[in-house]
Amino acid sequence: MGELELFEQKFKVDPQTGCWLWTASCNPYGYGRFWNRDHKQVGAHRAAYEFYIGSIPSQMQIDHICRIRHCVNPVHLRLVTREENLRAEGSLAFSTAKFTPTTRCKNGHKFSETNKRIYAKQNVACEMCRV
Repeated sequence: MGELELFEQKFKVDPQTGCWLWTASCNPYGYGRFWNRDHKQVGAHRAAYEFYIGSIPSQMQIDHICRIRHCVNPVHLRLVTREENLRAEGSLAFSTAKFTPTTRCKNGHKFSETNKRIYAKQNVACEMCRV
C-alpha cells in the first residue's frame, strides 16, 4: 500500500462542513499527526497539502481556512507567511471558534447525553472513542 492510500484511510469527510477530519493521532494542539514513509512524524495537514497540491516552501506555513485544526481537506488549506498565520490565529473568528463549546469530538462523533463525559475543568470526552 502506498503512502497516499495509507493517508486516505485516516480521515473521514464531514458532509455538513466538507472538512476531512483526521481520525488518527493528534498532537496536544489538535493538529493531526502522520508518519510518512521515512518514519518521520509530520503534520497531517502539511502531508495533505503536499499530496494534493504541491511542496511547501520553507518560509511558508499552512493555514486552515475552516479553522478546524484536524481538517486535512486541501481545499481548506492555504499557504501563508508566519506573520499571516499568527494574525489569523489572533483573529476574532479564530478566538470565537476556539472557545465556542464543541458539538463533536475530534473524530467527528456527535456529543449527546449518552455520548459525553465531562471531566476536570469542564473538558468533554467522547464515550464512543473510549471503546
